[in-house]
Parts: sequence; C-alpha cells; structure tokens
Amino acid sequence: HYALDYFKGNPEKFCYVDYCAEEVFNLETFKPKAAALERRHPSGGRILDVGCATGGFLSLMSPSWEKRGVELSAELVDNSPPPSGVDIWVGRFEDYPESLGPFDAVTLWDALDHVAEPRAVLEKARRLIKPGGTLGITQGDRSSLFAKLLGRRWHIYIPPTHLTYFTRSSLTRLLGECGFSVEEGSYEGKWVPLSLCFFRLSYILPWSIVRAAADWSKESALG
Repeated sequence: HYALDYFKGNPEKFCYVDYCAEEVFNLETFKPKAAALERRHPSGGRILDVGCATGGFLSLMSPSWEKRGVELSAELVDNSPPPSGVDIWVGRFEDYPESLGPFDAVTLWDALDHVAEPRAVLEKARRLIKPGGTLGITQGDRSSLFAKLLGRRWHIYIPPTHLTYFTRSSLTRLLGECGFSVEEGSYEGKWVPLSLCFFRLSYILPWSIVRAAADWSKESALG
C-alpha cells in the first residue's frame, strides 16, 4: 500500500498528489506541534516520530533533540533522504527495537489509524517513553460534526490504508488503558495545497467535473 506511488498521486490510492512537493504545507502544520513539545521539554531530549515520512517534522525540532523516526515506506526514504541530523529506521513500528529507547517524546501524527492493532502500538510507545515523557497524537474524530455531516463519505474512511477509527472518548479511554493520561487535547487545522483538496474530493464525489478540477489543479499555479 505504501509504495512510492502512494506519495506520488496514484489515482487508485487515496493518497497524496506529491508528498515531497507538499512539504512546505506539512511544515506549517507541524510548526505548532514542534513548539508545543519544545515548551514541554525546554532542555530537549530524545524524540521518536512514528510514520515520519521524509522527516520533515523532526527537522523542525531544535538541535537540543536527538531526532529519530520510523517509516514503513523504504521507497519513500530512498527517494527522499532525511534532513541532516535525522535518523530514520525503516520498517513497522511493531518491529522497532526497544533497545533503541527510551525517549522523552514519541509522536504519532496521523499514524494510529494506519495500524491494525492500535492498542499494541500504544503499549509499545508506552514502553519506549521515559517516566514523565510525552506522547503526541493527531487523529480524526468520527464523533465530530464534520464526520457526522459527511457520513460514509468522511474522508478518513479509506481502507485499506486507514484501518481503525476513533471518537475522542474512545481514544481517551484506550490511552488510559495503555498507561497514559491525557493532559491536553484540541482540534487543529491542517495546511494543504488546493490540488490535494481537489484530488481527495474526487474520491468522495466521483463526478467528472470534480475529476477535471483535480487534473487542472495539478498543473495550475493556483493548485
């Protein structure tokens, strides 16, 4: 599922138009998350970003951090080597050597819904995090108004890449069962190019006019 074409606009996959070209938008989305972790750990430490893709988020962390990532797609890592100072381990997080821990922070940005056994992933994250450390998660909320309005067309419902769907309360409950306490939660926006909006809308509304708009936006400066 996560060959290079997942990141390069394969129309058969609910994916990205061009992940690397969209990096500037991803970095804007990541900036407040990086700032929040810097505030929680002003002295830095060791951080592990699970599902780190090209390592963009880790590149935003200050030099006081040892920056490590886990990425499933070997093709993406080969095509886009990580930034200086970022070490990426390629493979499933479930297979990540626990001897490489512990960490002051572990992050799962838009990653938890991609795994078949989220409880096992969270339990592993708990084992890797130092006492007093931080787990950061972004995750779609199927109890949100937006999800309810879209119903079965909610853009998060995209098996086989998204396998597990949470409400805010179910995720909070699962985190508690895995040994975490939720200290902060909020709904956050996300920076994306117009071309990605049209591309994903073409899956939700498979009309010819939407497909045409998606194709136009890929080539247009406005995209």
